[in-house]
Amino acid sequence: MRHARAALDWVLTNHALYNIKVVNMSLGLQAVDSYSNDPVCQAVRQLVDSGVMVVAAADNNGKDSAGQKIYGRIHAPGDEPAALTVSATNTFGTDARGDDTVTTYSSRGPTRGFWTDASGVKHYDNLLKPDLVAPGNRVIWAEAANNLLVRTHPELEANVSQQANRRMMYLSGSSMAAPLVAGAAALMLQANPSLTPNMIKARLLYTAQPLAGLLASAPPAAQTSIAGQLFAWAQGLVMHHTCATGPELITQYQGAYDAGRLLGDGTQENDGGQTINHALLTENVTLGTQLRTSDGTSLTGGIPFMDTSALVGGSGIIIGDGIVIGDGIVIGDGIVIGDSYVQAQAALVGSDPPAGLN
Repeated sequence: MRHARAALDWVLTNHALYNIKVVNMSLGLQAVDSYSNDPVCQAVRQLVDSGVMVVAAADNNGKDSAGQKIYGRIHAPGDEPAALTVSATNTFGTDARGDDTVTTYSSRGPTRGFWTDASGVKHYDNLLKPDLVAPGNRVIWAEAANNLLVRTHPELEANVSQQANRRMMYLSGSSMAAPLVAGAAALMLQANPSLTPNMIKARLLYTAQPLAGLLASAPPAAQTSIAGQLFAWAQGLVMHHTCATGPELITQYQGAYDAGRLLGDGTQENDGGQTINHALLTENVTLGTQLRTSDGTSLTGGIPFMDTSALVGGSGIIIGDGIVIGDGIVIGDGIVIGDSYVQAQAALVGSDPPAGLN
């Protein structure tokens, strides 16, 4: 990842000169260090702080060699909170949304980077990732002449054209899904150049469609039409270890959307408990903060958004679809992780930033 860090440093130095607004990172390595210490994550954070949107692939380690579903394999820099992390869905070649699912191979959270204290105890990040999913299975892309992948795997040839300079090929993975989201971010900036990276992230998350069968109650009224089909917005925002919902997410500018802030700045956690910085969120925004820790205690202070009825401590044991058991986090009814994974309710900023913020 040394070359990735060097590339990001170049973008940081030259983004104003070349008007670089969006960076796509279809790459990653196993997240071992905490995101706060990982050099590539740090570079991503610096870029976002400078006003550049960074989209990262979640990676493709969602199952083991036996085909069994596994969790906690979000790669760096997809484990960085400032990045918009994307996994892949399978559309099965249809425009309809009802049959879309998350691919079996897409990496699932929570993030498992860690730091070790002076006593040798590992402290895992356990952040909720990915942020979004997008089509990434058997997506048709331009094929370079004499493409090595196609020569090695002729089944990847899409047979769109026999002309050498017009051939297309199939590609799959979160590395294919991430550029679709990066392109959407670029179009949003074209329409409104004053958007901050956090505002772009919030709008994309808020208007994301929950996959079929995952709504716990009647879908909200907010809807969008794509390819002639209406779908409901997710209407919430993932913030580090919790989520935020409320009407003012789309009617007022939130301090958490400033450049230089992580979307999770409103919620702070340590070994002693969890606190909320209300200065970053207006009064009609609700944070779900009733989380279970690995010793069985509860961090109260808000409306629970997850099922906390099951807990096993340890270094990250996963039981079943929809229950993730690890250090400091339980994911249940509020967020389902599995083949029909939806990375939470998310958020839209309904107004431009105040004067002086960009």
